[in-house]
Amino acid sequence: MSKEDIENFRGYYTGVGSRETPLHVLFLMSKIAMIFEKKGFILRSGCATGADAAFEDALEYPDRTAEIYIPNEDFPINMGTTKKAHYLIPMEIHGKGSRGLYRQAMRLIHEKKIHKAWENCSGKTIDLHNRNMFQVLGVDLKTKSNFTICYTSGGEKVYADTKNGTGGTATAINASDIFGLEVFNLGKKEDYLRLLTFVEKNEQYVNYDRLNKMVVRSSLNPQKKSYEDLMPIINKEEARRFPELKNTSKKLKL
Repeated sequence: MSKEDIENFRGYYTGVGSRETPLHVLFLMSKIAMIFEKKGFILRSGCATGADAAFEDALEYPDRTAEIYIPNEDFPINMGTTKKAHYLIPMEIHGKGSRGLYRQAMRLIHEKKIHKAWENCSGKTIDLHNRNMFQVLGVDLKTKSNFTICYTSGGEKVYADTKNGTGGTATAINASDIFGLEVFNLGKKEDYLRLLTFVEKNEQYVNYDRLNKMVVRSSLNPQKKSYEDLMPIINKEEARRFPELKNTSKKLKL
C-alpha cells in the first residue's frame, strides 16, 4: 500500500461511484483498474458495491496497489466482502481528537461546504462522507490523488453541478473539484468514450483470464454472475447508450 512497494510508482487515483452503476460501466471500470495497476498507480476507493467494487476487485495485488477507506469494521461484510489489510478506517487511524485528521476532514467538509447538506447528516452517514475526503486527499489529507474516475447517472464533474440526486459520490466530486483534481465521470458521454479509447490503446495490460471470471459485487448482479456470463447484458446496455460504437467494448477476449 506504500508507493515504495511499487517499482514503477506513478501516483494515486480515486475510483468511486454510485452503487447503482450500470454493468457496462462496471466492466469498463474493472479494465481501467487493471491498466492503472500495471502502470504503477495506487487506487483509492471505498469498498461499496457497484463502482467501488468494480475498481478494487479487479486488482491483482490490492494489498500493495489499493487504499480502501471504510467507515467502520462492519462495512465490508455489508458490502459482500471481508475486511482486508489494505482497508483503512480513518477514525481508528487518527482517533477523534480535536486536532486529529479525522476531525480535520470533518472541518473541511463543513467549512468548504463539500457536502451541501452537511447539517442534515448524522451518525453513520457522517463517517461515510468523512472517508471520501481520504479517498481524494490521502491518509494524511495532503497527498492528493492525481485524478478521479467515477460514475453518477447525471455525469456531474464539478462542484457547481452536484446536487442531492448526485448521491454520496458528490462528496468525492466536490472535494476533487475544490482541491484541483480532474474528474472523469463515466456517466458523461465524452468521458466514457475518452476512457474507452484509453482502454483500447492499453488493452495489453488487461488480464482477460481474470476479468472473465470476476464476479462484480453489485445490486445489479443479484445472481452473482461473472463478467463472462453478464456479457450479453453489458453489450446491450452499451449498444443502447452508444449505438454509434457498434459493440466496440467487444465481448470478452478468451
